[in-house]
Amino acid sequence: MQLLDIIDHAFKKVDFPPKEDLIDCALPDQDYGFQVAEDLENWRTRTPDEDFLREMHQELRKLSAVTTRWIIPHYLRYALTEQAKYSRMETSFFVLSLVARSEEEIEQVAKRLSSMNTEQVRCLKKVLEYLRADTDWAEYMGEYIEAALATLRSLRI
Repeated sequence: MQLLDIIDHAFKKVDFPPKEDLIDCALPDQDYGFQVAEDLENWRTRTPDEDFLREMHQELRKLSAVTTRWIIPHYLRYALTEQAKYSRMETSFFVLSLVARSEEEIEQVAKRLSSMNTEQVRCLKKVLEYLRADTDWAEYMGEYIEAALATLRSLRI
């Protein structure tokens, strides 16, 4: 099975979350993403594209678990494209959002991924492993991809 098929299968029943569930409500006020929620709401009836991924790449840590589960397959599909290799920014920030350097950050990543099932987490790992094996990605972000995989291995999902 090709990676795109694996992504589609793992995330086939993931719907856009209700408006009140878009952002992690436990964030401190200065970090809370009111504008992010509004920006996300604009995509409720549209298929996310490269512009959307670029718009969201710095906001990934503000998303709720259900929004994270919804957005991840879009980043995974994009990461497999030649355009992602050319631009790099969207995929780089996505990978970095999965890197935890402390116990607190591990808990934050675990919370964001908490609505994903085992198949979805495995799918995420497979795409990261694919990127790690790709010469261009390995040269550009190999240590961060490995760190993201280490974070995922440490989670109890």
